[in-house]
Parts: sequence; C-alpha cells; structure tokens
Amino acid sequence: MKCAIMLLENRQQLILCPETEYEKNLFNSFSASPKKVHFKQSQFFDTVGGYTRFENSSDFMIVIEDSPEIDTKEKPVGMY
Repeated sequence: MKCAIMLLENRQQLILCPETEYEKNLFNSFSASPKKVHFKQSQFFDTVGGYTRFENSSDFMIVIEDSPEIDTKEKPVGMY
C-alpha cells in the first residue's frame, strides 16, 4: 500500500492507495456500510497471555467500526 500525507493551509489529508487485491477488497468493505472512525495515538504489544493490547504512545492509529444505519429522513432536533 502506498501512503501520502498532504498538509495544506486549511486541511490535512491522509491518502491510502491500495496495491493488492486484499487491500482493494478491504477498502471496498469500508464503503459497504456506515462506519465510525476514531483517531488515536497508540502502540500495540503482546501480553504474556497471548493477547494483543495497545497503549498510548507517539504511534498513530485509525480505528474503523461498523456504525448503525442512520435514518436521514427524520433528523433529531438539533442534529444538522
């Protein structure tokens, strides 16, 4: 995967360019349903019990989770 970071006056962009079929399929799955995106500073490490955990560090992590469908026809008061 190729990555680029654009730092502009009013915007910062992280651009990910998939190169393999696996990466392309992964990106296609992101657009298949609504997602929530979180940005965290984290670092992964293995525990004695065989689990993988993360802790705060200078590494940057983007977390993408499935999000419930949002009905765009009826917006709650104050949500625009």
